[in-house]
Amino acid sequence: MRLLLLVLLCVVLVKCEPLKTVRAAGATFPQDVYQSWASSYLSENPNVLVDYEPTGSTTGKKRIVNGTDVVFVGSDSSLSDEQYAEVPDLQMLPFLAGGIVAFSKSFEGLTFTREVLADVFLGEIEFWDDERIVELNPGKGLVHEPITIIYRSDGSGTTSAFTTALSKFSPEWEERYGTFSSWPEEIISDTSKFIGAEGNEGVFTLSTLTPFSISYVSFSFIENSLSNDFYIFLENQAGNVVECNPTTVTAATRGAEFDERFNTDITNSADPEAWPIATFTYIIIRRSSTNPEFCAEFARGMDFLSYGLRYFAPNLLIGTNGFAAVSEEIIERIGEIFETVTCDGQGGFHLYATLPLAPEPSTYYYESFSQFDTITSASYSSFFDSIGDTISASDADEYEPSTINSLYDSGIVTRNYYGFNDDSASSTLSPLTSFLFMIITFSGLVSSGLFKSNRVLCLSIIVIIGLSANVYAVDLRIGGFFPMTGTFSESGSSEESAARIAAQLLNEGYLADNDVDIVYQGFNTDSTPGQGIRALTTARREFELFGLIGCHDDLTSGSVALTSTLFFLPQISYASRGNFLSNGDEYPYFARVIPPFASEGTALALLIDQYGWQNVGVIFSADDYGVLNTQAFRNAIPEDNDVKITLTQFTPGTDSLDPQMSVLRNAVVRIIVMFPSNSEDAALIIHEASRYHMIGDNFVWFGGVFASTSEVFYDERSEETDQVVKGLAKGMIGLKLKGGYGEKYENFLDIWENLDPVQYSGAGRHYASLYVAYVVDALELFVRTFVERDFVTLEEFLLETHQVNFTGLTGPVRLNENDDRFGIFDIVNLRNTEEGDHGWVEVGTWFETERNSSNAGFDFNYKVQFHSGSTEVPDVEARPAVKYWSCEDKEFKTDETGKIRLDPPGPDAENIADFYQCDTFIDCKNF
Repeated sequence: MRLLLLVLLCVVLVKCEPLKTVRAAGATFPQDVYQSWASSYLSENPNVLVDYEPTGSTTGKKRIVNGTDVVFVGSDSSLSDEQYAEVPDLQMLPFLAGGIVAFSKSFEGLTFTREVLADVFLGEIEFWDDERIVELNPGKGLVHEPITIIYRSDGSGTTSAFTTALSKFSPEWEERYGTFSSWPEEIISDTSKFIGAEGNEGVFTLSTLTPFSISYVSFSFIENSLSNDFYIFLENQAGNVVECNPTTVTAATRGAEFDERFNTDITNSADPEAWPIATFTYIIIRRSSTNPEFCAEFARGMDFLSYGLRYFAPNLLIGTNGFAAVSEEIIERIGEIFETVTCDGQGGFHLYATLPLAPEPSTYYYESFSQFDTITSASYSSFFDSIGDTISASDADEYEPSTINSLYDSGIVTRNYYGFNDDSASSTLSPLTSFLFMIITFSGLVSSGLFKSNRVLCLSIIVIIGLSANVYAVDLRIGGFFPMTGTFSESGSSEESAARIAAQLLNEGYLADNDVDIVYQGFNTDSTPGQGIRALTTARREFELFGLIGCHDDLTSGSVALTSTLFFLPQISYASRGNFLSNGDEYPYFARVIPPFASEGTALALLIDQYGWQNVGVIFSADDYGVLNTQAFRNAIPEDNDVKITLTQFTPGTDSLDPQMSVLRNAVVRIIVMFPSNSEDAALIIHEASRYHMIGDNFVWFGGVFASTSEVFYDERSEETDQVVKGLAKGMIGLKLKGGYGEKYENFLDIWENLDPVQYSGAGRHYASLYVAYVVDALELFVRTFVERDFVTLEEFLLETHQVNFTGLTGPVRLNENDDRFGIFDIVNLRNTEEGDHGWVEVGTWFETERNSSNAGFDFNYKVQFHSGSTEVPDVEARPAVKYWSCEDKEFKTDETGKIRLDPPGPDAENIADFYQCDTFIDCKNF
């Protein structure tokens, strides 16, 4: 699996050049945290891959003791005296606190005392219907079945912490077995009762498959496996029944006292809120190394550990993975230790050093352009009466990601998630309703004769106004769902930072006089639908959110949108553009402040119509992006315009386009639009079009956003440009998302530039990644709808988003009847320059809200430069010379212009003698 992840990473990075690595290994208990940190760290440092191998604590400690093949190891158990004696410079550092839980998939919501739990593992309690268990769990359907114990077969810090707790829970356990990291043979010899499995994942899987079993695993693993209802609540030392979560784990760390080795035990804490099986999980490093070849990797490892402790993004990932962060006092002590660490005599690793900022992308190039005046009309007549439509009805009917529905078949959405949580917003009454409440109340008091003096009257008015104000005073709890790890993590942390600062700015500005406060919490979707749903269930259970902004990618947004419908939670996305999300019947509580993919087809159709071209070819990918864009393209062409559209589709990822190019060539089209759903397919289309002689001065190519990017011909890792592809595509006209612009956006960038990048990833400079501005607009739309519009149901809330208009960081924010943002795109043109996006330069903007105006919503600042390098509209009617049979002159002739109207041979061709060469086009019908 680990090798597969590395291979996939290489695929994502396009060019699998050797990365700078940091090797690490150890405990499985915290592996989700360390691996999520590694993903987040990679987004901040694209050339550094932290490879944490979950070998188990015992194996990890052996590796760092025996040599220098790892920079650090994770461990849930202490180093032995022998290990310290062998390598005196070993240092344990408490990095996280986590909980361990007993778990049974056969019963839901059980509660044990600490003594009952110990007796189960001692074998004193053998059946599930033992009276001591039944007494604690009336009505749970406990049956007379023997209890099977699933244990960790590998050496494990999780086992060590669990048995340490059992030793404190039971004097008998302490006397007979005590603490151990590997189960002794004397306990597990009865194989009918004890079954071993390796790692948290192995134990969890085997427990799930073994009826009436009990096991112990990291709570974080339970949390991420959506099995929260099946772990066993425990009565702690104070006599309180508690659940395991970051809050109760943190309670267990209070007052912890460390020994000289920075080690401690926090099981069975006396704190009244503490989870009784809590433990610190440690990072183990060597304080000095004499291997100079190891120092560069060692320094990268120390930098990664500093990142994990100090930066906001990894700190958020601690909680979302079910762990608790260590205190500031512990972090300060770790920082002091870092100062003493050396490698080859060089040292002084600073915990508070700031990571270097990633380079900013180039801005659009505006110099030396020909100023735009008007579009010169160009048209020509169709060559054929009809052209076959190659779009498949089965592909065009509907595109629905099957992975979404499969999530429901697996039982992820359970019966207890069907209610609306009123606590997340204390009121949705409008100010008008509250004012009427005040008037009615005041009138009632007056009529009752309670006012005996003017003083009482005045005081009463003040009290009533105060009470009415509090009727609609609200803590608006909004969750932000971002890909802080996984495939889309490159900008996920920046997007989360934008949501936090946007909530703060709205509270201090727009909401200052509205008696509404945003209470915001970020959640990690890990770029996957499954984790998105996990985050949603956690947010609903623990944060009691009213609604959410997110997600980034389409599949995760779709999965979360289906689930949020069951939860009655409105969702506004900032980056998901999939066309299937426009289906209001399937996703009734979903809206977005970014235009759907299909709006690209509308934009390009209207632009081509402005030029007056009437014979157009469209090549598109057979997926949601290509099919729906092509449909939108056809629908946007005015019906009274005599436009012929030749359509041909291809399978994404194909390596040949011979059939598709033949269709376009036979249609004799010179205006060609491409809708590929990735940049690799765009490059292939350009290569294939060149091979079929359909690129040149008399051709004009258009492309959607995936074709209008330097990724088509530029490799960011090698910083090399494929000049062949770029040269062929020169003059192409495309679209880019507008992103942030205008005075409001510049004011935001002034604030963004002065933020601490440690707390706000991606900040600290006068630039923000593309989706940052959309995040801010999504949150503002949510808040404005809540404050400005009257609604009773959540359906009405989403409908009211259509009525909210404001100028956001990405320009005018308006939604259509499908809860989709009206499109705003930059019109871009590929020039023979390295300026801008490696040659893609902005020449104008399209506003969908103005599509019915005389200029169809286009606002050009500069003229388009076509393939020839000229800004003059090319003569797309120019054709190669055509040899044909003249019916009138009864001889072959040649038309040098290639513009003669020709008819292909029809059914009458059988009447033509062989010497007339029946495969040659002729200029007469019914010969």
